[in-house]
Amino acid sequence: SSRKRQNVKCLRYDVDGECRVLLVTLRGIAKGEKLYYDYNGDEHEYPTHHFV
Repeated sequence: SSRKRQNVKCLRYDVDGECRVLLVTLRGIAKGEKLYYDYNGDEHEYPTHHFV
């Protein structure tokens, strides 16, 4: 599962009424390594349809 491969987590902040996401590594990341993150892995569901 992608949750097992996850190597970054997020800290979510509200800035002027908008959600801002800061990605933080869970371990050392090698140059060129893919980042794996579960966008809706928390207890909150956030809209991701506009993510690129």
